[in-house]
Amino acid sequence: KAFCNLRFYDSIPEEYQYFPNKQTLGGYPMEQDFCPIPTASTLACDTGTKCFNRQDDHSLCLPFACNDEEYRVEFSIGSQTYFCENDLQIIHVQGTGHIRCPRIAQF
Repeated sequence: KAFCNLRFYDSIPEEYQYFPNKQTLGGYPMEQDFCPIPTASTLACDTGTKCFNRQDDHSLCLPFACNDEEYRVEFSIGSQTYFCENDLQIIHVQGTGHIRCPRIAQF
């Protein structure tokens, strides 16, 4: 399953309009040229956790924190903390595989 980050704007430049019948509907954040980008989502996670996807498209609910000063997402597996510093960054986690970082703006 996947969803796209979409929202309505006051206006979108014509060259970035992807929906012919809804000229003000576009992807979020707008810095991605209003392009709707699918994001995998298969789990409903508990409070204090968020859904992180493994590179094999399986999902895990993991404790996380937003680090606003360094503009990154931090997540923990066991006693180890990992840092997502870029959208869709791949991080190798021993014993778990590769975790695909989310888009940081989603947090």
